[in-house]
Amino acid sequence: MLYKKSFWLTIFVLGLIIQITTSCNNTKNNTITQIDTVFVIDTVYLEKEHYPYFDISARKLHVFYIGVDNPIDILSCNTEGEITVEISNGEITPSAHNSYKVYVNKVGNTTIKASIDGELIGKKTFTCLNLPDPVASVGGKRGGSIKKSTIIKQRYITTELQILKFYFRTHVVNFTVSTSKYGSQGVESNSNEITKEQQNLISELESGDKVYFENIKAQAPDGSIRDLGSIIFTIEKP
Repeated sequence: MLYKKSFWLTIFVLGLIIQITTSCNNTKNNTITQIDTVFVIDTVYLEKEHYPYFDISARKLHVFYIGVDNPIDILSCNTEGEITVEISNGEITPSAHNSYKVYVNKVGNTTIKASIDGELIGKKTFTCLNLPDPVASVGGKRGGSIKKSTIIKQRYITTELQILKFYFRTHVVNFTVSTSKYGSQGVESNSNEITKEQQNLISELESGDKVYFENIKAQAPDGSIRDLGSIIFTIEKP
């Protein structure tokens, strides 16, 4: 008798499971289906092709910088039709598959929108900023004490513009060298190169004398000329 009761109980439970499973498969995703007094959350996962996906991502930074190309990726899947994009401030041009270049020319915000057949499928807003000033250095130093033998070997003023792990190309276009030994008398260079005349001026310095790299001007990636101020060294004792 106990065996018969267990058998019919098993048949009843299996029937209930089949009923629940059948009802769940006929429901939409994330709906709740009532089966008698039992509530079952339908967790049927739709196939990937049923999910439209869209994303706009800046490849380098989360902002756009004025005067330079800002690469972005526009990714979409499970969408039909050709994607068209527009930008509220600036220009956007395709550069490769799913990739675009954004050029903005004023500080503020810009919104990129993507549409298919005139229907908006996604948008994203970015902040637009001016590039910061580059940082100038001589022999990797921005001032302080330096050996005469070290500074005489230097041939260029170098600049660096790094934002996070990304580098932007810059170069010095003008600077003046003067020393404490000869007062305010200075020698100008119209490039990033320390000229022979400037080197001769530095070669006459003694311990405790100062050398000034002043009026350093550099061209930023956006084409603007930035004033980078001065770098001052004091010649160390031998």
